[in-house]
Amino acid sequence: MVQSLLQQMMQLAEHEHKLIEMNSNSEKLQQTYNELLEFKMVFLKDFSSLVLSAVGECYYKVTAEALRVCGELSAPKS
Repeated sequence: MVQSLLQQMMQLAEHEHKLIEMNSNSEKLQQTYNELLEFKMVFLKDFSSLVLSAVGECYYKVTAEALRVCGELSAPKS
């Protein structure tokens, strides 16, 4: 009887230790997930800014070239 009770107490202590470890791992996993999510949001914001900047620069160059060509076409020929 005492032996059985001691075995159950040992098992209970092992289960408690495993639960504490699982909770700790879960908290670490949640923290890592949140950090990665934040990194993703920053990356997407920076990437979209970079793309918009590149598109804007390309648009500016195309527009400037179109205006130059139109100016040449409409200029009086001598």
